[in-house]
Amino acid sequence: MNGKPRQQGYTVIEMVLIVTIILIIAATAVSRLSLPDITLNAVGDMMAYDIRLTQIEAIGSGKVLRMIFKSDSSKYNYGVAKMRDLTTIKPSLIIMTDAILKYSKTGNLIDTNEPVVITIVDTQRDSKKFVIIMPGTGRVEARNASQILGDMMTYDIEFTRTEAIRIGKRLSITYLSNFSSYDYGIDKTRDLAAIKSSLRIMTDSTLIFGSTGKPLGMKIPLVVTVVDTQDGSKKYIVIMPGTGTASAQNTPEVKP
Repeated sequence: MNGKPRQQGYTVIEMVLIVTIILIIAATAVSRLSLPDITLNAVGDMMAYDIRLTQIEAIGSGKVLRMIFKSDSSKYNYGVAKMRDLTTIKPSLIIMTDAILKYSKTGNLIDTNEPVVITIVDTQRDSKKFVIIMPGTGRVEARNASQILGDMMTYDIEFTRTEAIRIGKRLSITYLSNFSSYDYGIDKTRDLAAIKSSLRIMTDSTLIFGSTGKPLGMKIPLVVTVVDTQDGSKKYIVIMPGTGTASAQNTPEVKP
């Protein structure tokens, strides 16, 4: 036999083609996984900026300025005669909140006694971003579901504490396992499923504030655990004895 046996392996051209195909597949996968989150984060930051700008322009113009958000709409007004359309960023973005923000000429948020949460949904992937505006100062931040959960639960505890002081009576919050809602303050209810339908409380406990605002019957920190039944992640709300101050933690500093 005069012919040489064919060498086993790939040619340079074949290797280049294989590497190119792998890179294309990887780039497509990363794009599909990451781009929606990046887009939502950017939109949340942009909305937070628009709200801050409205606050600043209310001070600068010496006038009361309003922002109006409507459910199933992609548009909202901001600043002085400005309009934002979220579909110019991504057609599947929509607002799922009915709310009016009103800033006084001193920059304070008026006619609002509780945090306002604007929910933005990407209907293509059913992912959400939240923008929270605090009463009084009008402080605004773009948050994800875990962060907004912590914000709202710690606010509800502080609100109940200050209400107990204001009316001079005991007020309590009762948490029940496998429930998504709880009562707080005076005749108010918080439903965590409004943030994410898979959120559940995993703690049975009652937090009682006396007329001085101090928690009653607490000798050790109280830890309220909330679990996301969809992915198993947890959020811990830690309430300290004595002061009743609350903080949201991803890992509790004290064990439940």
